[in-house]
Amino acid sequence: MKKYPQIFDEWLVLRCQSGDKQAFNILVERWHPKLIKQAFWHTKNGEAAKDIAQDCWQSIFKGLKNIKDPASFSVWAYRIVYRRSVDWIRGQQRDRNIKMDVAVESTPDNTDNQTEVLDKLKSVIRNLPDNQRDILTMFYLRNYSIREIGKIMGIPTGTVKSRLFHARERLKKYLIELKYEKEL
Repeated sequence: MKKYPQIFDEWLVLRCQSGDKQAFNILVERWHPKLIKQAFWHTKNGEAAKDIAQDCWQSIFKGLKNIKDPASFSVWAYRIVYRRSVDWIRGQQRDRNIKMDVAVESTPDNTDNQTEVLDKLKSVIRNLPDNQRDILTMFYLRNYSIREIGKIMGIPTGTVKSRLFHARERLKKYLIELKYEKEL
């Protein structure tokens, strides 16, 4: 059974497809904060997230008539935000010539503060390739399914599984180095 808000969104999409401008305004009102939040989650930049969400509405408006299944609106809209966010990030990296160097510090002993270990782990996650980091955070923090992640990112589920596996392996290797995980 579908949730009522999703049914309402589907109805709004159908109304938009038939040319109802009021329905589009309601759809924007309901989804704009969600798209900003999604863009911010990727970019970690509030102003960029607002700009990306605003730009996405142009694509959404143009492509809305082509949606065959109104229930797929959310995944479709999030995919647009994801792609625009990735483009923005790539532009920032290109403009600033960002170089990521991972500093490997000495292994803490069991009495070290847990915050130090968490900071190091966060650093390892931040330094994962973008595609692995995004999938890891979507899967564990956002609770998206592998299938949903594939749809949002526009990649096959096998690729999602592979990237998730490699991200986990990288984290596992790091934990083994810190002696928090036993080698098999």
